[in-house]
Amino acid sequence: MSKSRFILKQAEVSGGASSDLTRYISKHDLDRRREGERARPLFTDRADDLTFWKAREWLSITGGALSKDDVLHYVLSFENLPDYNGLGKDDRERATEIRHALRRALNRAAKEIGVEHWRWAAGIHLNQPNPHIHILFNKNVIDRKTGDLKRITKLLEPLVAHYPKEAGKAREFDYGIIINSFAESVDARLRARAQEKDLSIAKTRETTRLRERSTLRSDRILLGESMRARHEMERLSALALSLEKRGWKSPEHLLRLKSRLKAAREYHTSLPPHVEDLRACDKESGAPFPCRCFRPQRFANSKMRRLNAEMRSGFKCWKRFDYRLPPNAETLRVTSMNAGG
Repeated sequence: MSKSRFILKQAEVSGGASSDLTRYISKHDLDRRREGERARPLFTDRADDLTFWKAREWLSITGGALSKDDVLHYVLSFENLPDYNGLGKDDRERATEIRHALRRALNRAAKEIGVEHWRWAAGIHLNQPNPHIHILFNKNVIDRKTGDLKRITKLLEPLVAHYPKEAGKAREFDYGIIINSFAESVDARLRARAQEKDLSIAKTRETTRLRERSTLRSDRILLGESMRARHEMERLSALALSLEKRGWKSPEHLLRLKSRLKAAREYHTSLPPHVEDLRACDKESGAPFPCRCFRPQRFANSKMRRLNAEMRSGFKCWKRFDYRLPPNAETLRVTSMNAGG
């Protein structure tokens, strides 16, 4: 028999009436640091946060005093503290889950033994290393089949731990319906919280990954745009220098070319200065450089788009005028100079 994670046992306390028992559960040995200064709230199968007087009225059915001999007192305790801590993020949330689990277990137990109506009141104690629940049962119950009043002097099998008496089967220890049902509810809650935690972690990772991907994509675009701008600036500079050396006499065309060259230089200078830092980081990390898929039309910066459009329009204009000298250009130039002289 393996050790149970929960223990249900009968308890004995002093007192002469049910009010003494409900007061005991509500006020005895309070851990003021963890449970607070006020009395512990009690609960039943229908209500939460009851005072011990309200709990006694519910337990006694008639609302009057109930003899101690008419009350069963049991304690259900957590043997594994992680089971309790895993029910919620704080004691308030854990208490809510414990109330739900206990109500489910006791309703199932009442159906199992044929009880129509079973009055009980309980309270959660956190004044010991192992959290536990004190439960008070009214011994007088109503039979489901006959509707008659009957008396239960003690919780018996199959409600509590026992060895099933079945012929032809090996004896397997059973912790009882109350503990088994309570454990099922606790396990279901632990699984649900574990899934919530996994989903939260996965969501955080996905958000971080998308943020990193967006940052990396922006850096790549910036690096690619910087390289493209530098390339265009160098190309225009070389073209202008070549035309000046050859003495091409088209002032407006040369001025337009120099104007485009100036715009390209300003654009290259306007890019953030950390481009070279990104280049160095990529080189250290071994990241692919430069961008293989560079698409200027995807830039979000309106200035980039405008300058790109201007440069593209300038390229078309330059292509319209052929700056390459014809084979006899030098001869024509000399002849023209001689004629002028």
